[in-house]
Amino acid sequence: MIEFLNVIIQWPILPATVLLGLVSLYWILVIVGAATHDVLDLHLDHEWEIDLDIDSHHSLLHWGLAGLKWFNLRDVPFMIWMSALALPAWLVSVTFDQHLSHLTVWEIIAINLRNFGIGLFAAKILTQPLKGKLKFVEPHPATNLIGKQITISNEATTTTGHALYPTGEGAPLQLNVRTTEGTIPKGTLAEIIDYDPVTNLYTVIRIDRG
Repeated sequence: MIEFLNVIIQWPILPATVLLGLVSLYWILVIVGAATHDVLDLHLDHEWEIDLDIDSHHSLLHWGLAGLKWFNLRDVPFMIWMSALALPAWLVSVTFDQHLSHLTVWEIIAINLRNFGIGLFAAKILTQPLKGKLKFVEPHPATNLIGKQITISNEATTTTGHALYPTGEGAPLQLNVRTTEGTIPKGTLAEIIDYDPVTNLYTVIRIDRG
């Protein structure tokens, strides 16, 4: 056992061992309840606006993101994808590299590029059945609430306020709301007219009955 541990913490196996160790630590934390599946999870669904032009129609980033998508990186939770990458890369390294020694820096880099390249394709194969099936779908997207009626649960002003939106599926959503001007008393019906994703605030106006 000690001999094996000494092998996996030596070059060129060390990078794959470190990655697998970090992934394993994450799942241990999830199992014992110290973390959720969202902790340390990178969400790659945002539209990037960096533009490194090659020509008028494409960019380096465009091709890079297309490549990541082909490998399913944006279609499964990040830590599951990383696990599917780390384990095959580590197994390849342990299988083929444990007897190598006296390597140059460039040889170590080349070996790890090979191992993680194999890991990439292994991740593609392993995650293909999960593609699109484990992504969280928000049941009530904020933008879909614009135009909906809510009930003010805590007096709403330009600086404070809370409201309830009935979902029809149990407990109502509790929203942080602000008015454009004036005050809307507790218990009053209001309408959502805007949403600020940066502050997570909904702008509301009073609904006049009658």
